[in-house]
Amino acid sequence: MGERASGTLTTDHPQGVRDVGGDPLMFWTQVPAGLLDIPDWDDQRALHRAVMALFPASLPGAEQERRAASKILFRVDETATGRVILIQSLVAPTNAPSSSKIKPVHCGTAMTTGIPVRFRVAVNAVMRCRRPDGKHRDAPLREDQVDGWLLGKLAGALTNVTVLNSTRSVYGADRKGLKKGLLTALQVDTIDGVGMVDDPERLLNLVVDGVGRAKAYGCGLLTVSPIR
Repeated sequence: MGERASGTLTTDHPQGVRDVGGDPLMFWTQVPAGLLDIPDWDDQRALHRAVMALFPASLPGAEQERRAASKILFRVDETATGRVILIQSLVAPTNAPSSSKIKPVHCGTAMTTGIPVRFRVAVNAVMRCRRPDGKHRDAPLREDQVDGWLLGKLAGALTNVTVLNSTRSVYGADRKGLKKGLLTALQVDTIDGVGMVDDPERLLNLVVDGVGRAKAYGCGLLTVSPIR
């Protein structure tokens, strides 16, 4: 397990990400993945627990509501220097490893309609289906269906969206099915794209609240950067 101490507040942006603009609202935290106590990266519940352990136990809300109440979203990013966890939250983590970078960021409405932007988002893209017994279940989408799903989620916030790159990871399962000791699998598509701001307020809501489901397990975090 990595050393735990207060992370360093820095004025550097996380790699590939810039402020959205506006009043200070959120914190971005970058943690080298090797410093988190995660024995099995296929276990997304273990990843969730490791991220939440970075924050004070006094977060508001009931135990199952604390992540959502503090708008904690996170994503696993592969960078030139290795795997990192990028975390966005309303409150700064107090138990981050000392080499973490913690930065207050602006997520206001300084981006105006018509500005070209680049974005990255990790999503769990699913479709609600009816089973033969009449009950509903969420079925993961095929890779060729994800772009259309994402366009629907971003509609009203961004326009002229083009997907540049998409990478799929499936945690907790392989060709034989669920891995031993795990209760469920999670499909994550990490998508890079470009677009144009359509409605700054709607875009802000997506940045703060996240996109899609499985937000407790590393999905939903949308980061946006103006194209200069």
